[in-house]
Amino acid sequence: MENFWNNQITPGYYDQLIEDGINKNKGIQANWHNITFSKVKEYFSGNEFHLDYACGSGTLVGMYVDVNSIGVDISDNQISYAKKKYPSKTFIELSSFDFDKYENSFDVVSILGLLEFINFSDANELLKNVYKILKKDGKLLISTPNFASSVSLISYLNSFFGGMSYSKQHIGKYNKKTLEKLIKNSDFTIYKIEKIINLGIIFSFLSLAAGKKVNDILSKITKNRLGFLLFAEINK
Repeated sequence: MENFWNNQITPGYYDQLIEDGINKNKGIQANWHNITFSKVKEYFSGNEFHLDYACGSGTLVGMYVDVNSIGVDISDNQISYAKKKYPSKTFIELSSFDFDKYENSFDVVSILGLLEFINFSDANELLKNVYKILKKDGKLLISTPNFASSVSLISYLNSFFGGMSYSKQHIGKYNKKTLEKLIKNSDFTIYKIEKIINLGIIFSFLSLAAGKKVNDILSKITKNRLGFLLFAEINK
């Protein structure tokens, strides 16, 4: 997996994708990330200590969350980009990050778009480590594609409109039940799982606002029963 992120993904790819989408005011993949990051942003009041695990090129930490954050990623190329792009933020290569040094330290840990790239055993181990570094009443926020939905359709449409597809790299394919199983197998006991991002996101090829508006309308109509992305709020 490290070779994939270092060699196949251009440093700063997702950061530039979102910036480009915001500047052009359109893009399915850009709005997918924009909606997800904006949802995560709602969990911060300004005083939290935050870890973004698998931070990629640092977009969440650099553009969306204005708190004391640490970004960690397996790709040294992405971390190098993040350090240059967001010099006021802290970014660490995964090989240099020690969970034991941060026991009971973080108010919020975000793990966005990672579980689909690791196996169930590694995901279990990761949740054990996250439980250790969260403060009492801390929150873990997870997003991963909902493979009970037609996520392959969105992947195809995204590629059609010029985005990057990484479906061939998917290892952990979760639906709501299997994500619940993962959480229940950990030390966490309090959680809520939502399904977000539906077919309305397709209208992002017109504008980001159009994509979000139709997405929100469909969410209300379906009462969030449909969604290409699982979003879990997990409490310690």
